[in-house]
Amino acid sequence: MSTLGFIGLGNMGGPMAHNLAAAGHKVVCFDAAGTEALAPPGAPTAESAAEVAQRARIIFLCLPDGPVVLQVAREIAGCSDRAVEIVVDSTTAGMPDARAAHDALAEAGIRYADAPVSGGTKGSKAGTLAMMVAARDGQSLHRAQHRDRGQVPQPHRHRRLRRRLCHQADGQGPPALRGERHGGRCAGPPRRAAPRNLGRCGSHPP
Repeated sequence: MSTLGFIGLGNMGGPMAHNLAAAGHKVVCFDAAGTEALAPPGAPTAESAAEVAQRARIIFLCLPDGPVVLQVAREIAGCSDRAVEIVVDSTTAGMPDARAAHDALAEAGIRYADAPVSGGTKGSKAGTLAMMVAARDGQSLHRAQHRDRGQVPQPHRHRRLRRRLCHQADGQGPPALRGERHGGRCAGPPRRAAPRNLGRCGSHPP
């Protein structure tokens, strides 16, 4: 089982990291506001985002805003002896920031998935968030898989790459990925998914 990293342990990220740890994953955590007080009990902690990049193959971000994402992405990309291959960004941020983070990581050979979530803090604690994922290629999506609780949504269409990653109801076994491509391979950095129907995947957006 791959070691995961989680950067940003606030109202949304904290419960998400706790659910991953409760599902049996090793989650290396970091939060600039104080990691020890916010990390799941017993979870390994890091002193910086760069240290998380050295210890985890897949890193999840849940940060205050786009500029902080870009700052962290550059720190990860500039880390020597890094283990990270994929960054999954669940921050609520604009497309320009997502593109800039993608470009910074791509230059270092790191895949980036833009993965905003819907369901609020209640869904984060219950493990019933809907995650709308967009990435340059499907490999990022198959590798960056949550294990948590929730329901599998119906697939929706997106003109570049549409994938929906949600958690299984019982929190056991592999998660379900549903989606499809249009027009062959996607080109360029990821674009924010625009779901038409969230299906049944926990709470509705606030």
